[in-house]
Amino acid sequence: MKMLQTDDDSQTPREWGEPERFELVARVLAGEIDLDTAAAKYWISIADLEQWMIDYVIDARHRGGEEVPFGTTFWAQIADRPTTRLLELIEEHKQTCMLEVVGKGVKGRLWTLNGQVVDARTDFQDGLEAAVTLLELTKGSVGIRFDDREPERTIKRSDAVQVELARRKQRKKTLLRMLGKLDRVVKPVAGASQAELSDEHRKLLESIDGTKTLQHIIDHAKDVFATLEGLVYLNQGGYIERVTEDLPAVAPGNPGASGTPRLPETPKDGPSRMLVALGITFVLFGWLALTFCDVTGGDEDPANSARVEAP
Repeated sequence: MKMLQTDDDSQTPREWGEPERFELVARVLAGEIDLDTAAAKYWISIADLEQWMIDYVIDARHRGGEEVPFGTTFWAQIADRPTTRLLELIEEHKQTCMLEVVGKGVKGRLWTLNGQVVDARTDFQDGLEAAVTLLELTKGSVGIRFDDREPERTIKRSDAVQVELARRKQRKKTLLRMLGKLDRVVKPVAGASQAELSDEHRKLLESIDGTKTLQHIIDHAKDVFATLEGLVYLNQGGYIERVTEDLPAVAPGNPGASGTPRLPETPKDGPSRMLVALGITFVLFGWLALTFCDVTGGDEDPANSARVEAP
């Protein structure tokens, strides 16, 4: 395949082959060209270049070819390169490295050993729980870095993370089905006792003010899974309810002014018009029949008429 022509300033958007991508990344890593200049010169988005760099450093380690500097973190957006997909590449190439993940209200690190997640840490979690929290993030940034640190093994089973992710995914589907429609506004049930609520459930209930839909509450939750479980508990326990829409106001003196929904009115002259139409049809049909009989009766044979009238 023809390699990248670095002296060609007339490059246009096109498909790049892997050798071309890796050649450009190698130049960026060598300091021959910076990321922004490369993106502008060759009509490539920064997001694509970031992904190419991550692919390059993982593949270079696998092939034992180009030297990738230790301690350098290569970043990408999780929306462009999900952390779970990145881990699949790391597992495929059996890499030992560290992933740094930063999301809304959450940041932490994952360590792999020969392609398997063996350790994970956040500010409040460690081990399997921390790994699942970081891997479930759909927005934020993820970076990959190689260093000489031998990762500590806090996650014993190599498939534990994948098993837990699959379990939570299925549980999430079940919770969403139990909640029902998410586009309705919810509010606390007046007078409901909160004595048996845990601190987490009471805090969630206090955040529901009757102006937000279930979807809004879930989208803005720091821990989506815990919020889903809390909403299901509050809903089934009778602590929250859907807000019913107010009926439109009706002017005083008109039917339905008391707030009672009005049934659609049946047109008053509908049946009478139908009967009139049928009557006109029958009259026309009778008139045509009499006219036909008069015409045919005038053409009868006189002889036949005389025979009929003879005694």
